Amino acid sequence: MSQSGALTDAQIFSTISNSREADQIADPVIRFYQAAFGRVPDQAGLQNAENFVRALGPSAATYQNLSNMFAQSTEFTNRFGTGTAVDAAYVQALYSTILGRAASSGEVDGYVNSAGITRGSALYLVSQSQEAISVSDAAVNGFQLNAAQGTAVYTGSIYTAQNGQPNTPGNTGSTFALTTGIDTLTGTAGNDTFLGTVDGTTPASRPRPLATRSTVALVRTLSASSRPLEPRTFRLLRTLRT
Repeated sequence: MSQSGALTDAQIFSTISNSREADQIADPVIRFYQAAFGRVPDQAGLQNAENFVRALGPSAATYQNLSNMFAQSTEFTNRFGTGTAVDAAYVQALYSTILGRAASSGEVDGYVNSAGITRGSALYLVSQSQEAISVSDAAVNGFQLNAAQGTAVYTGSIYTAQNGQPNTPGNTGSTFALTTGIDTLTGTAGNDTFLGTVDGTTPASRPRPLATRSTVALVRTLSASSRPLEPRTFRLLRTLRT
């Protein structure tokens, strides 16, 4: 546990789960696993997929390539069959697995009637949609926080792997009308994030945390090591510990 008083372990874990690396590398991989296989990633699979995204750089093209790899895997074909057609059953399966709801007839038609669409591209579009990000965010963050602490469950759906949560997507949030005075908002028992609008505008971007997703493991491993630390690593440890 961090004893410096600057950052608690909970704050470090929260920082990691909301870091740019988490948003652009780890989180998309976890959503791909949930949508394609109906489960959280195994440790080796998570590392390999993250390394793939990291090597090519997080981008739409990289995610599409990774999605195609998922769609060509044995586990995927065992689940959806060897056919390549994007039909109504396939679209409904994706929606149910990652979004926790049925696709509307218009949504199904949009995919089925899209010229040149493949199962890989449909997997990418559904699993990395804004709706998928929203409904899975709490579960994905919970998985990552538990992984950082060494308590993650690497089997089952992302929605059941964390603390026995039910097999439904997480809370998508609530909207409150603010007044011109002082408003008191009551959160949940978990970690809550409040986003506000001032004078009808929203922030251009959210501030990015200091740490990357691997920070906790680095802190614990390097703090116990007798080897000299590289200047970059020392600065990272000093930032988090002071």
